[in-house]
Amino acid sequence: MGMETLRIGTEKTCILIDDDEDDHCFFVAALKGQSMKIHCTHYLKPKEALEKISQNKGTQPSYIFIDLNMPQLTGLDCLRILKGTPTLSDIPIIIYSTSSNPNDIDTCKRLGATAYIIKPDSIDALTSRLSMYF
Repeated sequence: MGMETLRIGTEKTCILIDDDEDDHCFFVAALKGQSMKIHCTHYLKPKEALEKISQNKGTQPSYIFIDLNMPQLTGLDCLRILKGTPTLSDIPIIIYSTSSNPNDIDTCKRLGATAYIIKPDSIDALTSRLSMYF
């Protein structure tokens, strides 16, 4: 009879869908300030991200962070698609945007976003906000 290995404190994974490379670097720097190991995959193109997420049915991310304002396929489009796909609808989705417009925030929450983070100006502020999830 073989022994099973129990992994305590399993690594968290997240996906960031954001068309801005600088915002990705900022986000990764904030993740490094978390107390646990987090693997983050970044996609500049929302369509590519949605295809990859759909294909990885057995290994879904712990969280998906989506920029609201992107060309072609917006964060709202991505949110609608993910929440409308039964095999993906349970993944917590956090909108990560520069917009502080109450209508944007309300619309995202109504469409099923778990949370809405307004992009802060400092890595420390983002590290603090992300600590609620990791």
